[in-house]
Amino acid sequence: MIFLNFYVNPILRENLAPEQGDDTDKKGQGNGKSESVLQNELLDNSADSEKEDSNTSSLEEQKEETPIGKIVSVASIVWILGMILMSVYSMVCYFKLRYRVRMAVRLRENIWQSEQVDSSFILGLIKPRIYLPYHVDETSMQYIVAHEQAHIKRRDYLIKPFAFLLLTIYWFHPLLWVAYIYLCRDIELACDEKVIRSYGTEERKEYSKVLVASSVNRRLIIACPVAFGEVGVKERVKNVMNYKKPTFWVIIVAVISCVVAG
Repeated sequence: MIFLNFYVNPILRENLAPEQGDDTDKKGQGNGKSESVLQNELLDNSADSEKEDSNTSSLEEQKEETPIGKIVSVASIVWILGMILMSVYSMVCYFKLRYRVRMAVRLRENIWQSEQVDSSFILGLIKPRIYLPYHVDETSMQYIVAHEQAHIKRRDYLIKPFAFLLLTIYWFHPLLWVAYIYLCRDIELACDEKVIRSYGTEERKEYSKVLVASSVNRRLIIACPVAFGEVGVKERVKNVMNYKKPTFWVIIVAVISCVVAG
């Protein structure tokens, strides 16, 4: 045992044990190889990502360069400009009317009179007011106020601006313009019918005379106000004089037709 410990084991350790320099070199070589491989892989991945980015950018440029892409981009700009113009137009009309009635005098409740208006109308969204000119006599005022109160009860002062908002968004659609014009007409016809529902023939004649006298010639479409003699005066007079209260079954058929059509 002493012979093995002192003579044999040292010889075996010297001959069989690996050299530290070689081991470190091998490890260094192994580490160097792994790092180079990782660097190559990173370079390849970055090159691939750059290629993908360049491909996507080139595809986007090709899409933008196509005629359809150009048409869509130009149409979007025109659509936005149209909405801006419609919005500015409605705001100018609103504030211009507000400025005209700034010196109005309160007659009673929500009824105001002003020298700067030619026809009666409703103005305001939260607390709507009825504005009348000073030259209206008591008999005419009775019919006009009844008509404007019908507008307030039906919330027409909210419906019409909302409809104009839809028209502002879809200003390019001709059917929206037709729908808005007919909506304004139907609003006035509905209020006329609500007022004259309990009137006799003579009262309807007086109402028609007041309607004609209060008519205004508006060629431009505006979001507000809801006015007494605003649109379709001739048709409204005919409807007033020929009005007949619809029977119950006619109302039911009309409601069912509207639901089916919707």
